[in-house]
Amino acid sequence: MQGIGAASLGSLNTTLIGDVFKGKRLPEAMGYNASVLSLSTASYPLVGGLLAGLAWYYPFAMPLLAIPVAVFVMVGIREPDIVKPASLKQYLKDIFSSVTRKEVLAIFALGTLTFIILYGAFITNLPFLFHQRFGFTSAKIGMAMSLGSVTTAIVATQVGRLTSRYGSVTLLKAAFLLYFIVLILLPVIGNVYLIFLPVLLFGAAQGLNIPSLQTLLAALAPDDQRGAFMSLNGMVIRLGQTIGPVFIGLGFLLDGLSGAFYLSAFMALTGLVVAFFMVK
Repeated sequence: MQGIGAASLGSLNTTLIGDVFKGKRLPEAMGYNASVLSLSTASYPLVGGLLAGLAWYYPFAMPLLAIPVAVFVMVGIREPDIVKPASLKQYLKDIFSSVTRKEVLAIFALGTLTFIILYGAFITNLPFLFHQRFGFTSAKIGMAMSLGSVTTAIVATQVGRLTSRYGSVTLLKAAFLLYFIVLILLPVIGNVYLIFLPVLLFGAAQGLNIPSLQTLLAALAPDDQRGAFMSLNGMVIRLGQTIGPVFIGLGFLLDGLSGAFYLSAFMALTGLVVAFFMVK
């Protein structure tokens, strides 16, 4: 039941942001949304650990916080008026016509590549590198990984200002270039202090990438189809999360951790090519 309730949240919040915020305010709002998500990702293990230290069942009380949030949404947020389609058949036909545009397919492809890299390289293989090369304990690995989320949160708050100056497409290109640099550096860094630099850069890339992808997709979606666009985006994200560890694992089979990171670097380079030639 919790999964059913949570499944739509990632799509609904970006859909509402796209409905409510327009123009220069859209990337700023998407940036703050990504920042809040990153802070939550960085803090929930700590909060859960503290609660579990008091009693093992205390973390299971956290979903109760959803109740006041639900009340606030019901009374405090007005859903924008959207013209409804004449029929479901026509609605599905219009969606198919919209999502098969080159730019939209490119955004979906970049979203998939992003989460292949995130889950295949960063979340799955980076902890092994920390442990094998530097002897980090589980606690140290967790703290090191959380640095990336903090950097993501900080950079994401600046996406609105950066977008006004450079544009969302330029930020996407910069993000995938950063991914590539980070992933070719990780296999060769042998200094325990320098290893934190690629983690911080990876977090910065995430902070540039995620809000920019969401901004572009929200802008490309017709008002009456934005929910469908964001739902499809959620699907490609889950696809990347699912196949990322398996696909990048092929690199690990060929050449250990170095192979995993170099294959991920190739995925980042692919994303950079897509961003240059398919996204305008």
